[in-house]
Amino acid sequence: MRQDSNTRQSIYRFLEETGVLQSGDAAQIEAAKALYYRNYKRQWRKAKRHAEKVFEITLDANEYSIIETAAKKHNMSKTAFIKAAALAYSRQQYIVPRLEVLYELKELLALNYDALQQMQEEGKANGALHIIAHLESTVLKLLFTPKLQSDGNRPGL
Repeated sequence: MRQDSNTRQSIYRFLEETGVLQSGDAAQIEAAKALYYRNYKRQWRKAKRHAEKVFEITLDANEYSIIETAAKKHNMSKTAFIKAAALAYSRQQYIVPRLEVLYELKELLALNYDALQQMQEEGKANGALHIIAHLESTVLKLLFTPKLQSDGNRPGL
């Protein structure tokens, strides 16, 4: 917890209001400061709980191992991975461990398409342009849109 000027002003105001600064010794001042910070933290936690929602899950050893391995693969903490995976699944998206590889693949498909288009203009690629366009759309669809499991195959249902 970082102490800024407002916090310092607040603690001195609290110490003055309690009268510890005028009549108390060092031990009483320290006790009053501890009380102030305890109350300050309690209010901060309450505001944080109100602003952000928390979910708690329980995993067996195998499930934990799966999450841990996937989080390492994506260079994320376990909690960050769980959050990203849940949100991505809900949005029907993927979490991609190496996004740059997907962009490189997309670029290569576009270059192939351009090369085939040029070949077709020169009369060398009969029908190939339609095939590569279908291939490009299929690959991109598979890369960026996850396949949803049917409800009967979901674990835990």
